Amino acid sequence: MINKSFSLRVSVLSLLFFSFTTFGQVTLFTGQLPGGTDNDNPYELGTKFQVSQVAKITAIRFYNTLNEAGAHTGNIWDANGNLITSVVFVGEAGEGWKTANLTTPLTIYPDNIWTVSVNTNNEYAYTHNGLITSVQNGIIFSVEDGNNGVFNTTPGNFPTSSFSHSNYFRDVVVEEVLSPELPAIALSWPLGGTQIYSNSQTFLWYLNYPWGAPVTYELNISTDPAMATYSSYNAGNQQQFTVNGLLNGTTYYWRVRVIDSHGWVINTSAVESFVSPPNAVTPEAVPSWPIGGPTVYTLNPTLFWYHNIAAFGLDYEIEVRQGDATALTGVANYTTNGNRYHQLNGLEAGKQYSWAVRSHGAAGFSAWSAPQTFTTYGVLSVLVPVPSWPVGDPEVYTTSPTLFWYLNEAGVGLSYDIEVVEGNDPFTGTPTATGIPGTYYQLANLDNGTVYRWKVRSVRGLETSDWSAEAQFHTYSPAPDPGPVVPNLSWPVGNTTVYNTSTTLSWWLGVASDGYTFDVEFTDGGALTGNPTVTGITSFSHFIPLLHAGKTYKWSVRSKKNNVYSAWAAEEEFTTISGIAAVDVPVPSWPIGDNTVYTTDQRLSWYMNGPSAGLTYNLRYSVNPDMSGAIVIPGISETGYDLSNLALGTSYYWEVNSSDGVVTSAWSPTASFVTWSGSWVVVPRPGSPAQGVYISSSAPTLTWYLPTAGNAVTGYSVQIADNPNFINAVTKQTSETNLSILTASGQNTVYWRVSSMNANGDLSAYSSTSVFSNNSPNSVNDGEIPTQFELNQNYPNPFNPSTTISFSVPKESFVTIKIYDVTGTLVKTLVSENKVVGNYKVTFDASALGSGVYFYRLEAGDVAITKKMMLLK
Repeated sequence: MINKSFSLRVSVLSLLFFSFTTFGQVTLFTGQLPGGTDNDNPYELGTKFQVSQVAKITAIRFYNTLNEAGAHTGNIWDANGNLITSVVFVGEAGEGWKTANLTTPLTIYPDNIWTVSVNTNNEYAYTHNGLITSVQNGIIFSVEDGNNGVFNTTPGNFPTSSFSHSNYFRDVVVEEVLSPELPAIALSWPLGGTQIYSNSQTFLWYLNYPWGAPVTYELNISTDPAMATYSSYNAGNQQQFTVNGLLNGTTYYWRVRVIDSHGWVINTSAVESFVSPPNAVTPEAVPSWPIGGPTVYTLNPTLFWYHNIAAFGLDYEIEVRQGDATALTGVANYTTNGNRYHQLNGLEAGKQYSWAVRSHGAAGFSAWSAPQTFTTYGVLSVLVPVPSWPVGDPEVYTTSPTLFWYLNEAGVGLSYDIEVVEGNDPFTGTPTATGIPGTYYQLANLDNGTVYRWKVRSVRGLETSDWSAEAQFHTYSPAPDPGPVVPNLSWPVGNTTVYNTSTTLSWWLGVASDGYTFDVEFTDGGALTGNPTVTGITSFSHFIPLLHAGKTYKWSVRSKKNNVYSAWAAEEEFTTISGIAAVDVPVPSWPIGDNTVYTTDQRLSWYMNGPSAGLTYNLRYSVNPDMSGAIVIPGISETGYDLSNLALGTSYYWEVNSSDGVVTSAWSPTASFVTWSGSWVVVPRPGSPAQGVYISSSAPTLTWYLPTAGNAVTGYSVQIADNPNFINAVTKQTSETNLSILTASGQNTVYWRVSSMNANGDLSAYSSTSVFSNNSPNSVNDGEIPTQFELNQNYPNPFNPSTTISFSVPKESFVTIKIYDVTGTLVKTLVSENKVVGNYKVTFDASALGSGVYFYRLEAGDVAITKKMMLLK
């Protein structure tokens, strides 16, 4: 009788199993047979199981023995013992599998443990060790944890005890959900086995699209790529979590699980990996400048060094001795508190020096670096500078003018002090600013309508020159100002991705910027506090040279005028791309700072504050400060380049970037110098008004200056126009470095430039163009000015790696030009500022981007124009 009943059970089970398969339904147990029966007590008997795909439980079933009687209730429990759903069996008399369908199917998710249980009243079936290993059928499998086949001595209660891994034949019918709605969890940092350099790591993740229901996150970290064992961290509803105390030199694997309001795991991310910091060793420092025995053109050079691996929390010792490398003793005479540079002071002219550096950290001292040598320039005397601009009491249309001066002979290696006094206040001999490295200095926060006088002197070590002759200027008196305006942040914004480890923060005002300075605050993910990181910025941008890959940064800007601060702008965010391949930006070394060079064959030099093996360099130089019309020299293999046949008496501007053959850095900050004029004319530089300043005077005074000695200059030729191409320009002659103009009715924007002349009538090249707007509209001439907004096709197209985009602005407007990829993602903002009437060109450098189609879009007011371009590498 018993054998017959077992035979019948198998037959019924087989029919039932194939029926489920037909409809996409499976059960855990298929052909398993009970090993025996028992009737010792009433119990709640259960099986713990999981699914590999999102599924629905449609029914509960159990194997009923011959002598079992009474009512039966099937239950589904979660891992925390919460009863999720129940069903009462009907008509379960007789031996064999009994099934009760759920009124509402229950959706369950992978990575959760579920328990199905049914009570027993008199007798139950079992197979000892039936669940010692996992039983699997399709998407369902039993839990192999050494504690499956569970029971509770009180029927209806959550079963947790186990005996001999027994299978009590409690089962479910499940059906795979083919297109489940799940929160799409993605990991963002750290990824791809990247090397991190801290034993404290912040893990970042996100949902690819909003998930309506509230969820929390569980972070799992393991040294096992299969994640068989792991440490768990509850991140709550935050999409980041910081773990401290990571072991050195270890590969870690991590994932994030999404938890719903029941505490169930409803989705799990892919597994990512990273490598913790190497075992503690103090990395050696690598000198970067000056190295290889160059001549340095200062007696106060700054030593720079870097590391070939990431290095944090270090300080440094430096040894500097006069003489060759044999003069080094291994005993430091300078220290730093973490900076990877150190400025020397008071060196002797025309002497050789040697230096080395070593690191110090928790693991002790590193070895000394390889010794390096350099020679100071052999100029012995300090020279009295010559004020160049503003001089002769011109009216300047800004409260932040830049003072310029020059030397009448070679005087490299000098720094400068200035003293500025107001009105008739006497000079005291106490500098207003000291240690100025170049031949210019920008003042800030001057009062409107006020006379200022200034002097300058040169400094070398402890030696100073006499003060220069006195120079004077006065500031313009504009209409009353309503107060500082809150800046508008323009780039990078909207949590855009920055494809580099450096970026330039940019903003605009929408009003005349005369007299404004700016403060910037930025953090690497923490909350902004209102305490500025950088203060006193006089432009509409700030360059950040070193960012960390895969980090989110917050930033804001406020303005200051007449010692009154605006509110902070609404904060913005950007994220550097994780795992970015980047090369460092070169640092111009010489000539810089508007210094005069006394030759027309000049070597430009730069250095790297990072590894330079395998790098080549691209150099560009121009006679225009905006680098328009630049000559580009590609593929330079050393950190210098010789220019020849430079024009006399001309200002040159130059930049350099580096490339490893795949990635090209950003351009360096612009460096500048001036060639000596000798007996030739000098190209003047515009003074004021310039940079689009708004003025209300109908008779403004144009002022300019010579950036170097101009002994042969006898006069000037000034061109004035209402268009940037100087079509139908008015030309004026003067022997002074200023010219008052009276414009005719109808003018809005004035463009002007100036050249110098000598007694023979020889003319220099024209200066760069300056522009200002007149609040009382009047006109110089009816030139060809744009009549509509235009965005022209870029040239060249296709291009690699840069192209020029030209556009026209028919009326003063705030203009943006932005670059997008084919997915509509913003790649770069080229223009984001107020533009006066005119025709413009802007260069798009796509060195960091891949080949493909890109779109560029001009927006100004209600005008929007989009064009397509092709990058081919």
